[in-house]
Amino acid sequence: RNGGLPVLSMDGTRLCHIFMRSNDCPSPQCQFSHCEKAKRPVCPNFAALGHCKFADTCWYPHPISNANPKVNMCIQCHGTHHDRLHDLLSEIKGVEIIDIVQNVVGKKADKAFLLHVEGEWRGVAGPAGLEALLSARWGLSAGVTRMHPIAGGAA
Repeated sequence: RNGGLPVLSMDGTRLCHIFMRSNDCPSPQCQFSHCEKAKRPVCPNFAALGHCKFADTCWYPHPISNANPKVNMCIQCHGTHHDRLHDLLSEIKGVEIIDIVQNVVGKKADKAFLLHVEGEWRGVAGPAGLEALLSARWGLSAGVTRMHPIAGGAA
């Protein structure tokens, strides 16, 4: 796992996590697949959500066609807190909910809010300002599992 991403297989052979990390494998007897990043399966997070917190450091490719250029922030929460977060985000001027997707890992289901954020909160503009507002007003402990700006999204 790469901080939550599983090591995938290609043609029935698992990908070598050492090669994926460094583009080199010290073991000549390695029985795992050594393929270039562009030939690996698409990142599971990027395929499901249209973004990935690892950005350019991700082990898997992120095809540009999957990304919505308007999205500049993602907030993930436990499915049970979805309605409360939706209501809160809908009330904040300068926040547009572009999409809501469900990401199921095992028995756990998180929902990801893909947002376009413009404006200023607490003296900070954009996604960082919204993160400061939500942390102060709602708190990360109240069902939000991850908040992060998306590099390359509209400002």
